[in-house]
Amino acid sequence: IDVIYIFTLRANGCPHTEYVIVTVNPTPVTDTIADQEYCSGITVPETSVTGLVSGTSFSWENNNTSIGLAANGSDNIPSFTASNTSGSAITATITITPEANNCTGNPIQYTITVHPESVGGEVTPDNIVCSGTNSGTLTLSGHTGDIIRWEFSTDDGMTWDNISNITTSHDFSDLTDTTWYRAVIKNGTCNETFSDPAVITVDPLSEG
Repeated sequence: IDVIYIFTLRANGCPHTEYVIVTVNPTPVTDTIADQEYCSGITVPETSVTGLVSGTSFSWENNNTSIGLAANGSDNIPSFTASNTSGSAITATITITPEANNCTGNPIQYTITVHPESVGGEVTPDNIVCSGTNSGTLTLSGHTGDIIRWEFSTDDGMTWDNISNITTSHDFSDLTDTTWYRAVIKNGTCNETFSDPAVITVDPLSEG
């Protein structure tokens, strides 16, 4: 925006007019970017950084390079491979500062959270029981992520049926067929994976 100031000066009865033009530039603003979540190993797409003021340039900083993104850069956030070798989610805060026409705008921030890949762990123990009257407790350990459900199979793992259970243990009883048990694990935005199964081998009852 241009603001024009007009000054009229008089000396010895003679007027003299001066014009002063003051240009007021708009303060640049960065458009909001939503927080993001990814699984380790995923290729994160480039994130566009935009603003309303034409000709705005942007500088950005990342406070946690362990996610796989560089510490700083300019304009768009580049594509990178998300990384997390820890056992829990890690988060980086990205701070973006706009600049245009010698004016610096207020910085904005968004976060990138990277989850470690889902780890299924192991269900134990295997056991051998007699048909009909039997019971036991299975335990899941060594997993990374949330337990979505348990599953069982009576055809050596060819097909599986769901069990509504999101705890680390499962009780069985009165089995008449050899049964495999496993847990389904999902960590954050990562894909589901399966635990190693436990096999409860059922011996038929003795005849006679």
